[in-house]
Amino acid sequence: MVAGYFTRPYRGLSAEQWRSKRRQHFLEVGLEAMASSGGRATVASVIATAGCSARYFYQCFEGVESFLVEIFDWIVEDCSKAAVVAIERSSGHPYSNVKAIVVGVVDALTVDPRKARFLLDPAIGGSRLASRRRELTGEVAFVLRQALEVNTDHRDAMRVAVQAEGLVAGVSGVIRLWLEGQLRLTREELAQQCGRYVSEAL
Repeated sequence: MVAGYFTRPYRGLSAEQWRSKRRQHFLEVGLEAMASSGGRATVASVIATAGCSARYFYQCFEGVESFLVEIFDWIVEDCSKAAVVAIERSSGHPYSNVKAIVVGVVDALTVDPRKARFLLDPAIGGSRLASRRRELTGEVAFVLRQALEVNTDHRDAMRVAVQAEGLVAGVSGVIRLWLEGQLRLTREELAQQCGRYVSEAL
């Protein structure tokens, strides 16, 4: 009887749907809090801003680290979707695909500057997100290494690896400069220039 009460739909939503709704709300509030504070926001302040109890927060997340990682992965998922759309609209040639992916991802990342800051600012999340950032850099570099091996004659694995890592670091650095207002480019111009930078290096 008691179990049935807690699983009964409330306002047309099941308990699981409410949990998913709260989780998304926490992610959005956390993104805003972390991006605007440079990573100094606390879980307590996020919970207070969300207008939910701590109990609901810990129903959605195991703790601070899992909360930060889920925000990070939520942003990466958006970028991945943009990459898929970019490939579908591209000519299909590896060279064109890479340029389209870079343009699409940079565009998706900067349409909401908070997401770009969260993803790229090492102060946000600190050591809690350091390994996830390294993993993401490695994943992107792997895609670029494949493109480099297809589009060039050199087979020096170390050279290809260094070049790929350099391209990832270069685009990340350019986006951070843009976020800081040091590059007078529109968001569209930034995406196109980053795509051109990577494609011309292939």
